Amino acid sequence: MKPIRILHVIQTIHPVESASSRLAVLMAASQAADGHHVRLLTGDSAATMILAEKAFESYDGFRRILITHAHDRAKVGYLLGSHAAEHLPGLIAQSDILHVHGVWEALLHRAAMTASRKGVPIVVSTHGLKNALFAGPLRPLKGLLLAAGWKKLLQHASLVHALDAEEEEEIGRLGIQDRVRVVPDSLDIGTDLLEVYPVKPAA
Repeated sequence: MKPIRILHVIQTIHPVESASSRLAVLMAASQAADGHHVRLLTGDSAATMILAEKAFESYDGFRRILITHAHDRAKVGYLLGSHAAEHLPGLIAQSDILHVHGVWEALLHRAAMTASRKGVPIVVSTHGLKNALFAGPLRPLKGLLLAAGWKKLLQHASLVHALDAEEEEEIGRLGIQDRVRVVPDSLDIGTDLLEVYPVKPAA
């Protein structure tokens, strides 16, 4: 397989505060180890990046990931992903595919909208949407948020990645069953995802 230019976007790769960071970094690292051109954009501070490097440096391919981190000290700016979003046009223009991690953060939506305008395919790893959306006391509020616009992220996706069949079924309730694919958590998850990515490198 010829190298693919992949951009991963996630709000934070803090190894403790983010439940999705390990899996997102593992995906990116394994793809980089396979020889693909992998970039990662996050809204993390320099201090968080030091923690992340210590936590993930043992992952094969981690040092090959080109990481851009752009942190907003103001809470509102961080939540909106303002500083990190400034890098999106340039990074997406150099990518064959955008892979976002999560569904709630504004940075992810800004990335998806930018990629959609530029015609770059979008992959969304929900990282446990079945638990985040369909359970708990905030379920009615989260349903309203999806109805108000968060659902657009999944609607713009060429592929939605689920970790298991249960999550696949729950995501399918949103009317996107044909675009959901199950790729289980494993050390080779990034490589396995390449088999279902909606883009192939030019011959």
